[in-house]
Amino acid sequence: AGKLFYLPIMYDAQDFRPPGNKLVSSPLPSIFAIEVMFLDNGVEVYGEQPIHGMRIRYQAAISNGSMLNKVIMKSDGTSSFEESGRDGNPKKAIATSLSLLPIKELELVGGYYHNSAQMIVETKTASSSGIPGVDVVVTTQIDLGEMEMAIRAVSAMLSLNRFNTRSWYLNGSVDAKSFHKANLSGYMGEVAYRILEKKYINYLELVGRYTVFDFDVSKISGLSPDISTVTSDLGVVVSPYEHFRIKAQYEWVEEKKGPQKENDGIMLQAVIDF
Repeated sequence: AGKLFYLPIMYDAQDFRPPGNKLVSSPLPSIFAIEVMFLDNGVEVYGEQPIHGMRIRYQAAISNGSMLNKVIMKSDGTSSFEESGRDGNPKKAIATSLSLLPIKELELVGGYYHNSAQMIVETKTASSSGIPGVDVVVTTQIDLGEMEMAIRAVSAMLSLNRFNTRSWYLNGSVDAKSFHKANLSGYMGEVAYRILEKKYINYLELVGRYTVFDFDVSKISGLSPDISTVTSDLGVVVSPYEHFRIKAQYEWVEEKKGPQKENDGIMLQAVIDF
């Protein structure tokens, strides 16, 4: 208790953050699925057990759930989450994962996450008081009742000398029983191959990634229609020496639903890790 930890579902997701992420951007499913989990206080049990020449890794955690359970809706149409600095959520979150390593180069992972929270929407409306420069702000709170989030995911990682690949699929839902239910799903595949390893430079790596993500928010009042995108990425990682990398990436984004946006672009990043 009292220690911050990564909730173990899709525990490899931290590899999609600097400095572990091979590309500059992170795949969209990991942003949605991992950010909503947060890091929190709790208890975690984990271990590894050899069985018949294979290895099994297990993780299970119980935490005090997200503290970000108040949504602030402002009169200008914007919204934000408020963190109270205390545990405003009496519910508990559970997360589990199980990994199978039939050979040392291959890891297969399955995970499950569930969290509940009491959602409160607070509206802030500003109006003129009749005195120049002074506005009156009216605050109203609405208790939307319990919201449940459940996410299921499977992933596979394979490393063979200079070649490695990883992929995963996730499916989940966010159910605020009083007014809506949103569904999310997505899958991702990434391949990478290193060349010039320890020749002239530390290494040069070619990376490709393909991501599909669907987030059905059409039933949520006030939000835009479904988010549905296909993202393709090609990148080059140059590591002149250990602990230093330069990344260059081009990303193509296609909206499967709604208007097409100009989201394609080139991204550059330099990373130093310790």
